[in-house]
Amino acid sequence: MTKKLLLGITIAAVFGVSIFFAPLGIVEAMGDYLDIKKAKVSSNDSKLKEAVIETFGKIPTKGAALGYAVGTTEFDPATGGTLIVATTHPGVLDSEDQKGNINSPAWHTHYVEVGAVAACGGVGVLDISHESPGKVSVDGKKIKIRDVPTGTIDTHFGLGPNSLNQFTTGDPIQAVASFELLPIFGADGLEAVCVNVVELFGIP
Repeated sequence: MTKKLLLGITIAAVFGVSIFFAPLGIVEAMGDYLDIKKAKVSSNDSKLKEAVIETFGKIPTKGAALGYAVGTTEFDPATGGTLIVATTHPGVLDSEDQKGNINSPAWHTHYVEVGAVAACGGVGVLDISHESPGKVSVDGKKIKIRDVPTGTIDTHFGLGPNSLNQFTTGDPIQAVASFELLPIFGADGLEAVCVNVVELFGIP
């Protein structure tokens, strides 16, 4: 079994039934910026040095709720797993990089724990860092995530600057994914953020 296939199986186990390998026509309908052309991940013992993801379409910088994820070794198929993500989602305020503006489309990063969420009927966000570690940049069809510390991190988790927690990110692995986000709102505001994985991309 190839390394690429093993990586795909590992991440697929985490995302469970909500994951699908989208045929080209479906990806195009959603936006070919979710169709990954190539990717490269570079890391050491203390950080994700750089993840470069290139897509077949121009990556939106406003008006969309989507993102790209780098898988880590902190995966448990039974309970979910840890990702390093770069995302944009006007309408949900969850990052210091949004400068307090809920409608900000600014691309930003998170440490994220995903798993089964009842309101989603599948996979959603269980916990998320308010801090945006490292740097992210979008240039046409390419997105770069750089200088993200890994290991045991002191960070505020939750949708806002809540209590400080220690969180183990896991080490980056050679696999990335594109995804769409679906926020679920109830009478008391945001109830859940659901994750629809569009494409997995293992790197040999």
